[in-house]
Amino acid sequence: MQSDTRKESHYFRAAGVFAACLLAVFGLPFIAIYAHSVLPSTLTNHLFFSTQLLFPYEGLVTRDASGSHAIFGHGLGTTLTFAHWGFAIAFTWAARRVPLHYAVVAAIATIVLVGVATHIVFGLFGVSVELDGHENAG
Repeated sequence: MQSDTRKESHYFRAAGVFAACLLAVFGLPFIAIYAHSVLPSTLTNHLFFSTQLLFPYEGLVTRDASGSHAIFGHGLGTTLTFAHWGFAIAFTWAARRVPLHYAVVAAIATIVLVGVATHIVFGLFGVSVELDGHENAG
């Protein structure tokens, strides 16, 4: 039987792995900048805009003939981002007994799949992310 301290360390390790992988997203634009000459342009674009794609709530817009219109303001967008990725609690519970190397792979896969699923779900309702550099007519 494991002690409570040992169980807590498993939870902290899984939470740390997920948080580290999620925060690593902020390094992907630098890879795009420095390796763009050897990477396909589609991959470079996804790496460069990865933070906006995985933390999309401030950039969600609807589009019509008059331009694009933001869905959420800055405060609500930030709150929704924290709530969205707060599901790390579920990952932490699920990955608490997984070996570290599998936990890293699972965390990366979870982040990518949740990111893609988020865009698919919002797309079903006609909402998309307006990336920086696009002219906002609304």
